[in-house]
Amino acid sequence: MKKIKDLKLEEKLPFLSGVDCWSLPKFDGKTTLRMSDGPHGLRYVYKEENFNQISKKNRAYPSLSTLANSWDKNTLYKIGQCIAEDCIDENVEIILGPGVNLKRHPFCGRNFEYFSEDSFLSGKMSASYINGVQSKGVAACIKHYACNNRERDRFYESSEVDIRALHEEFLKPFEIAIKEANPFSLMCSYNPINGIYASENKYLLIDVLRNEFGYEGVTISDWGATRNRAISLKNGIDISMPYSECFVDHLKLGLEKGYIDEEIVDRSISRIDNLRQKLEDLKDLRKVELTKEERFEACVKADEESIVLLKNDDILPIYNKEEKILLVGDFAINPLTGGEGSSKVTPLKEDLSILPDFQKMYKNAKFESCFNRRYGLIEPFGVKRAVLEAKKADKVVVFLGTNELTEKEETDKNLYQLEENLYEIINRIYEVNKNIVVVLESGGPVDLKNIPEIAKGIIYAGVGGEGINKALLRIISGEVSPSGKLSETFIKEKDDSYAQKGNFFYEKYSEGVLVGYKYYLTNNIPVQYEFGYGLSYASFEYSNLKIDKIGQYSYEITFDVTNNSDIDAKCVSEIYVSNTERMVQTSKKSLVEFDKSLIKAHETKTIKVTLNKEAFSYYSTILSENYVEDGDYEISICSSLTKEELVGRITIDDENPFKYSRF
Repeated sequence: MKKIKDLKLEEKLPFLSGVDCWSLPKFDGKTTLRMSDGPHGLRYVYKEENFNQISKKNRAYPSLSTLANSWDKNTLYKIGQCIAEDCIDENVEIILGPGVNLKRHPFCGRNFEYFSEDSFLSGKMSASYINGVQSKGVAACIKHYACNNRERDRFYESSEVDIRALHEEFLKPFEIAIKEANPFSLMCSYNPINGIYASENKYLLIDVLRNEFGYEGVTISDWGATRNRAISLKNGIDISMPYSECFVDHLKLGLEKGYIDEEIVDRSISRIDNLRQKLEDLKDLRKVELTKEERFEACVKADEESIVLLKNDDILPIYNKEEKILLVGDFAINPLTGGEGSSKVTPLKEDLSILPDFQKMYKNAKFESCFNRRYGLIEPFGVKRAVLEAKKADKVVVFLGTNELTEKEETDKNLYQLEENLYEIINRIYEVNKNIVVVLESGGPVDLKNIPEIAKGIIYAGVGGEGINKALLRIISGEVSPSGKLSETFIKEKDDSYAQKGNFFYEKYSEGVLVGYKYYLTNNIPVQYEFGYGLSYASFEYSNLKIDKIGQYSYEITFDVTNNSDIDAKCVSEIYVSNTERMVQTSKKSLVEFDKSLIKAHETKTIKVTLNKEAFSYYSTILSENYVEDGDYEISICSSLTKEELVGRITIDDENPFKYSRF
């Protein structure tokens, strides 16, 4: 077989796209590379029937939106490794994930696939996931670059974003992941950004990605995102997927007209060959070291880290195993394991019901399905039976949530609410029993209406994959203390969102750099549950904050956290920086670091983090770089966005006589 360097120019062109829907052509005597959908598990499509893709059953892990609630880098790394081993089982070299698009507003149907509304948290979680995947010799493919923050008309509607917001918010997760994890591949989005499609956007793909971020990996189009192969090649897309017979014709015409040349072709061919060689060099890492059961337990452990306790009026945990517990809701036996679309994984584990294990632990537990989870329809006589049993129960645990018709790719959510029937069920049960715990399963926040007032306990389970019910039992029983924190704001009303629909031609990102909690906090808009919020069964106390300067813009932050309870528990500490006297618009505070540590009962642990230039800078559109103004900065150690446990202040003055003037 000829070597790439020996091929004629026209012979190179087919290697710049897929050979089918999932694979790259063979060259240089090496085997093809197989790609598969992710990122919540391996969606391995093995055949197509009547235009439907049929995939194998596989392990369904928690969604990225759920994993972000863990605020735990080790958890993301472990899940990345597990998914990589699933890839190795099926001879897959590239997993298409993770997705790091910001959850700009709560109505995007694909939000369950994304980490957070915060760019820093999204980037850090993504980097850990990628490092886990690639530690096993499998390539991650970070996506969707960039500003695919709504599914509505995603193939055509342009995301109109100012340059500062683009860099500080929407590109920041990609930048962090690239610099800390070096994903071997990157996928562009479908939508135009500021009028130019992502697959043809030189500013994004070359000026920023290559020249500013220093990215050296392979760029891949989302499936069907390429409109003209010559334009996409010249402006930064190395591989267009899937195969299309018109791609080579586009390239030939581009060469004929002088729009592209052999140097541009060889640039992408070289990157593709480097990816193949890199994966070849790492083949010794492609070892399966965990059994399928061990991977399932990793799924459960990840859910334990990610479950968020939103309310607890002395009803949880339920230590008394003799109590009469009534479980209500189809979610208890058919949990929301994932959303619809390219990330959907058919769970390997078939029986996902919480009932067998729950009834082993609580001998007097009963169950009433009450409604159909997928459609929210009341089952015949379901509510009546549930109300009658609730009268006799000591406590009632009601499982509610959204479904795959809401959490899905290609469409956005029309409502910010649950199905109306579900609110009615809660109210009917409350009439006969005031000891209610609500378990909420959804890919993002919903309007809870009066549930926070009438339920004594609220658990946010997210989209937990196939391990969620085992994890919930451990949380409810007190075997594990909840330690998750919200990675997205629960707003009060649908109209509180700053993100209004576009006009099918463009959508204006009018919020600028005030994305998510930064908008609500800065504009004093009340919310249901704030970013970073989450309760524990333990009680933590903070003390002894110290801030030491260790470099021009670098500071070492240390503080103590004491567990004042009788149980071991994990504690998330959130570090925010504030400077409202900048000469540009800024949030009242921004997340710049976080820590999650196990603190044993009555133990005090010293936490140490380092803040660098990025914590104090903003992106200057005049200088085209991150810039730190001199001035006073507040550093707050928080247990949630507005709950400040410790506060310190620093003054930055680098004594440069030629620094830009402020006054």
